[in-house]
Amino acid sequence: MADTIDSLTDKIDEVKLANNANEELEKGEPSTQVQLSKCPNGFVENLDDQQTEAETNEKDELPTTTEDCDIFWGFSLFETYKMAMRFYKANEGKRTFTMTYHDKVFLAALTKQVSSGPYANQTSLPEVGYLDLFGRDRRKVWDDFADMSSNDARRKFIEKLNESVSVFAPFMVAHQKEQEEIERLEAIKRKEDEAEKEKERLRLAAEEEERLKLQKDKEEQEKVQQEQLRQKQQLMAALNAQTHAQFQQYAAQQHPGNPEKQAQLISLLQEQHYQQYIMLCMQQQQQQLQQQQQQGGECSSSQAVPSSATSPTKSAAAVVEEAQAEQQQIEDADEDASDEGSEESTVQIAEASIWTRPQIDEFKQQIKRDPDSVLVIGRGEVVTIRVPTHEEGAYVFWEFATDHYDLGFGVMFEWTDAAGHEENYISVQHGETTDEDTEDEDPNDPERGIGDRSSSHPPVDEIVPVYRRDSHVEIHAGSHRYPGRGVYLLKFDNSYSLWRSKTLYYRVYNTR
Repeated sequence: MADTIDSLTDKIDEVKLANNANEELEKGEPSTQVQLSKCPNGFVENLDDQQTEAETNEKDELPTTTEDCDIFWGFSLFETYKMAMRFYKANEGKRTFTMTYHDKVFLAALTKQVSSGPYANQTSLPEVGYLDLFGRDRRKVWDDFADMSSNDARRKFIEKLNESVSVFAPFMVAHQKEQEEIERLEAIKRKEDEAEKEKERLRLAAEEEERLKLQKDKEEQEKVQQEQLRQKQQLMAALNAQTHAQFQQYAAQQHPGNPEKQAQLISLLQEQHYQQYIMLCMQQQQQQLQQQQQQGGECSSSQAVPSSATSPTKSAAAVVEEAQAEQQQIEDADEDASDEGSEESTVQIAEASIWTRPQIDEFKQQIKRDPDSVLVIGRGEVVTIRVPTHEEGAYVFWEFATDHYDLGFGVMFEWTDAAGHEENYISVQHGETTDEDTEDEDPNDPERGIGDRSSSHPPVDEIVPVYRRDSHVEIHAGSHRYPGRGVYLLKFDNSYSLWRSKTLYYRVYNTR
């Protein structure tokens, strides 16, 4: 019976308290929304009023005095107070959160002191309800604070909460560790960013240094190329002055009545003559070096090399004089050889000089200017280019390349009097075998002498054996000094290919 009476009394009190709260709202209580809850000791406290005060403090009141420099668990006074308020509101009413009534009143009064200032300065506070014992006690404690500053109120709030709630200190320690971890990660990130910036700076500096170096190297290379071009032009001018008449006569024979093609052919021949001249100078240099090594001479190789090879920048007159002297030596040697009699069996044939060089695409473009220098060799076919020796020449020179596939190549020398032969010009013969004219006769037969004239065909000596060359990769070139008067047979052998034709780009000429 007593329990029933107590229950009814509690309900009546709740109704009265609710009416009292509505009256406070109508009178202008600062809280925008009032939430009433019953404390364990039977008194009612206004929770949203405290929450509103804390939010107002967080937004509007910033610490401005030196008193807020206190550090609690690594946080400033202002930050620690905000965290304490959040902790208080989040955990109030839980089992682990046990506080006495007086401690709650004290903390509530401190929040009012922080948010509104001293109680004596308040002029528009609403009256406390008749049954609002918590509010009345809070105002009494608030009034006791007198002129306590807001920062002192924050300190007392933190100290009281720490003293009354045992789990508050671990809460703050956990946040302290989290904050330290955040700061540590930020410090690491800052160091990484600085290292990345430094690395980027060094990379840019290295790139700039490399760019300047490349620019300098390029400028030096351009200077060297210009000097080489100037020297080449001087040398070519001297050589062209010597051979212009001969090339003009040859071009007129090849393209009579066509000045444009004659000019193209002369330009091509002049370039070929220059290349051959450089090659011959290199060969002479190598021969002189070999002779010096064999003889054990003490002279340096630079003294033994012909001046035309080591000093291409000398005057055109000097080059012409040296070329004429070399030609005179060759002619004297030929006369001496012819005076020795007709015993050709004693003739010693020198080995051919063979080399390769790159720039195959440029070479093909040059050769395409003269359509007669481009041949298509059919599958299983052998093409022979007959090159008679020239009365004023001493060497034969050849260069060739192909498209996409290799090609067999060799050189033979036919002992024929080219001067009295009807074919005193370069000709091309197509055939189905490697040598139709020598089908029944082996030119390499040791029983057949070099000077053997008993056969119905002129004797032939092998200068370069026929075998497959990678002429689609590099330019294959060579030269050979005349062993006497006759016709060079340049064999281009595609007899091994049963399915593919080959496109041949070649040039061949006689030179001094």
